[in-house]
Amino acid sequence: MLTIGEFGRRAELTVKALRLYDGLGLLVPAEVDPYSGRRSYHPDQLERARLVARLRLIGMPLATIRTVADAPAGTAAQLIMAYWRQVEADTAVRARLVADLVEQLSTKGIPMSTKDPQHTFLLAARSGIGAREEQLDRQAHGDGWAAVADGFGDASSATAAMGAVSHRLTGGVDRERVDQAVADAVRAAAALGGESGTTVTMTALIGDELVVAHLGDSRCFLVRDGACEQLTTDHTFVAALVAAGQLSPDEVHGHEHQFLLNRALGPGRADVPDVITRTVTAGDRVVLTTDGVHAVVPAEQFETLVVDPDRERAAESVAAAVRAAGEPDNWTVLVIDVA
Repeated sequence: MLTIGEFGRRAELTVKALRLYDGLGLLVPAEVDPYSGRRSYHPDQLERARLVARLRLIGMPLATIRTVADAPAGTAAQLIMAYWRQVEADTAVRARLVADLVEQLSTKGIPMSTKDPQHTFLLAARSGIGAREEQLDRQAHGDGWAAVADGFGDASSATAAMGAVSHRLTGGVDRERVDQAVADAVRAAAALGGESGTTVTMTALIGDELVVAHLGDSRCFLVRDGACEQLTTDHTFVAALVAAGQLSPDEVHGHEHQFLLNRALGPGRADVPDVITRTVTAGDRVVLTTDGVHAVVPAEQFETLVVDPDRERAAESVAAAVRAAGEPDNWTVLVIDVA
């Protein structure tokens, strides 16, 4: 018999997820101690547990998973295919609705600030190679703008993206230049050969507007009045499932695909960054991180560190927290005050 912890490790499921599945009758322990309540599982249950985990990863609802898991192999395959055909049909309908909404709202126009620049950026930066053999993170910043990139495979895509952004924004920052910088970064990374790729999160200050361009799982936060808000959404496979309510946060932590990107820059890729605009004022703070930070520093701890009024101390505190967590990956944090 296996303890719930050992069973979870072998099945690549968290203890919380196993308790959830037990409560739903989807994956019931072989034995439960009547006095301590400790759950024990038989090794023969691992196949079912791994099937459940994989079906959750494609977003299948728990009620449907139970039907599939209880069915003979041939029938289960048919049920999975039927489910996926319906997903494809639903996605096509949603795509048409999205196109209609975008066209409708675009015709109304989005008011943009026309004020002359009133604010500037004051920046503190920290980064580290962690336990990796090579530093694949890249950062760049200038007057009124800053960016981070987290490369994978090798550093070529991250270097190309940051170089393109720097080249475009060195002469000044306005909305046209920012849009061109985003397009330049996409083209520069796409034109490379090899197997590299990168995330990119860029922020620029235009008058009283903060423009954020984002692709991947690096993050941008806005700190205001002692509260920290994440502006970007991670472009990972499991994050999309959580956002859609198809996967619970308890099922994500420690999952083998937790950091699997579904959008990024790289050779031959045509992914387009999200662009977010927010109004800011003096006293606001913007924080950029690569996943080497937020993968190891809990959100509650991170928020208490970045609200420190002293930006250098805030940056160093985040760096210290990453080191204390063992810094298993490359990491970068930029703490930027709007002044």
